[in-house]
Parts: sequence; C-alpha cells; structure tokens
Amino acid sequence: IVDGQIHGGVALGIANSYYEQLIYDENGQLLNASLADYLIPTSTEIPRIEIGHEETLSPLNPIGNKGVGEGGAIPVPSAFAQALEDALADYGLEVLEMPMSPNRLFELLHQREE
Repeated sequence: IVDGQIHGGVALGIANSYYEQLIYDENGQLLNASLADYLIPTSTEIPRIEIGHEETLSPLNPIGNKGVGEGGAIPVPSAFAQALEDALADYGLEVLEMPMSPNRLFELLHQREE
C-alpha cells in the first residue's frame, strides 16, 4: 500500500509539473473541464522509481503507525523547476510559473531571443 501511495504521489507531482493547468476564456469560462481536455500523465510518462523505506515507529500513538498520504507529490514540482533552472542557467532564464509544458518551455526559450 505504501509503495502505491508513493507511486501515485509521484504521478500527481509529474502532472503538476508538466500538464495540469486550468484554462479560461476571456469571459471566465473554463475551457478544459473534462478529462478529454484536461491533460494528465499516462503510464508511459511516469518513470520507474525505486522506493526505499526507513521504518521508524511514531512516538505519538500507541501502535507507532504513520501515514504516507501525498508525500510523493510534494517534492516533484519544485525538483523539476530547479532542474529546469539549472539547465537554463547559461541562457539567463528563470522558471517563474508552472506547469512547464513543452510549449511553455519553447516560449520561454524564444523570449530570450527577442
């Protein structure tokens, strides 16, 4: 169960980093309200990850259990943004908004040329 929680969290983090974006028209109408229009990663976009566990008991409850929750989702967007900034440092570019879709990255690279 814990491995599944971590894999699912990483998938959510990848979705936040690359795909998930709410798009509205000039009247405030949401344009991508269905899964046909709202992009999420598929199994081909999720890398294989190895999970290591460091098991320790919690002192906060009688049986020592802990939760995993969405722990895999939290670090992915910031790690992705930092990796992009590192890759773009020679161009003097900063990642100031997410998600960083391929189209947005293309636009960012061409802004530098202008």
